[in-house]
Amino acid sequence: MTKVDLHIYINYDDRLIVNPERIELLKHIATEGSLLKASKNMGISYNKAWHMLDAVNAASAAPIHKKVRGGKGGGGAVLTDYGKLILKEYEAIEHMVKRFNQKLNTEINL
Repeated sequence: MTKVDLHIYINYDDRLIVNPERIELLKHIATEGSLLKASKNMGISYNKAWHMLDAVNAASAAPIHKKVRGGKGGGGAVLTDYGKLILKEYEAIEHMVKRFNQKLNTEINL
């Protein structure tokens, strides 16, 4: 069966902010509060996760995460309000794209 798959890439000033993989990382950071745990959940190295997060921050209009200094419970990472907004907006766009994709695949005649 022929099927169309759509993927969402969001850019700012022609620089990639988020794509599906980066969004997955942000979601894991939001739930885990840790970049290390997020990378483990995704099955990627901490180094790759750090570079992905750094790329998101470099392309964004504002910081999307902040480090939490270590201490008794250890350090971590949390999303800023802007990072949470990116996730919320992406999920809204994703919902619309999924609906359109379902309609498109219902009507395709290849």
